[in-house]
Amino acid sequence: MMKSTMRWMGVLALLSMAGCSSQNLSGTYMARDDHGAALLQLTESQSQQVMGSMVLIQVKPNGQAERTDISITGGTVDANGHSLVLTMKANELLSLARNVSGQVSDAGIDLAMPGGNAHFSPAKSQEFDATINALVEVGKQRRQLQDRAKQIAEDVKRVSELTQALSAYNTRILSSTQGPEIARHQEEQLVEAARKDHGLMQDLEAKHQDYPAGQVRFRIGQLAFQMGQIKFQVDQVLQQGSEHLSEFDKGLANSPCSASASIDGCDRLAKERQRYATTRAKVESNLAQLSNDIQKNEAAIDAINKQ
Repeated sequence: MMKSTMRWMGVLALLSMAGCSSQNLSGTYMARDDHGAALLQLTESQSQQVMGSMVLIQVKPNGQAERTDISITGGTVDANGHSLVLTMKANELLSLARNVSGQVSDAGIDLAMPGGNAHFSPAKSQEFDATINALVEVGKQRRQLQDRAKQIAEDVKRVSELTQALSAYNTRILSSTQGPEIARHQEEQLVEAARKDHGLMQDLEAKHQDYPAGQVRFRIGQLAFQMGQIKFQVDQVLQQGSEHLSEFDKGLANSPCSASASIDGCDRLAKERQRYATTRAKVESNLAQLSNDIQKNEAAIDAINKQ
């Protein structure tokens, strides 16, 4: 009878040890890769129910760090402590809860996360903070490289556009055979016609032929009006010419090549800039001549018209 009692007590002891053999999952775990890290905090009750939370930090391709907080609203561990199921829900409006399964080992917890399998190793929250700081720093460096690459691309584009515009402008101006003499010829024709009419008007007035003299005076006024129309067109040309030079001067002064001549395309821009020096001198000379001619001829016809 004594031997039988001892045999049953041994069986009960083994069963009791088997029921307590699984490790308690309560603790802090961390998973990480080159793009982020996750901090998993679990609390397991005596009934093998699991609660907890997860903080997920992801570094986006643009270098920005994005944080997601997840609540573990429930979970269970099997009797052997080898597998578990966690119910996770992101702390965001309209987010849905989902069950995530995993395996437990001495090395930690492997979870089949929606984005792929993740291995969580025991860790301290300080290790997570250090990991995140390192990832954020990597993200900043990545963002700086991206910003630099973007700036280089923009600089190359600006240089190319300026080179094309300057080349077209140089070609148009330097190949043009038309100058201020065309406008000057029209202006001088009006002045000469007004002088002839003025002489005719004086003869008619001397003969007291007032009506035909009045008609001639009216014609002189029309010639002065035509001169005003030419002046309007010349003023537009003067303004546009000055604006073109100002725009190209500003574009060249603010060109990325002014800061770094090694940018792709700066050599081509430098050649067009040399041509532009000749172009600019020609435009300035033509504008000055146009301005002087219209001032002289307008003053001349106004004087005739007022006599």
